[in-house]
Amino acid sequence: LEAPKKVKDPKAAAKALLKLFMGEKKRFNVVIASSEVSPYSKSGGLADVAAKLSIALSQLGHRVMTVSPSYRDYDGPVATGVTKDFELYGGNHPV
Repeated sequence: LEAPKKVKDPKAAAKALLKLFMGEKKRFNVVIASSEVSPYSKSGGLADVAAKLSIALSQLGHRVMTVSPSYRDYDGPVATGVTKDFELYGGNHPV
């Protein structure tokens, strides 16, 4: 195994990997849940990954929704009133 090389364009690299593993025909509904998403909340690299992965997946034709806690009020977010219940770890969790 070779050590991974530094990637100059992470967005292009993500697209290439997704294309390689998922092919052209498969399209998915994807929900990315993250404790931080750039530029709204950021303390490290996770925020960048959540934001860029969402963009890369949608550019490949997947339906993508990114959810993150609202840590403070800021211009732009709009409550939709839409909720969905998920069954996780033996319990029902509304999101």
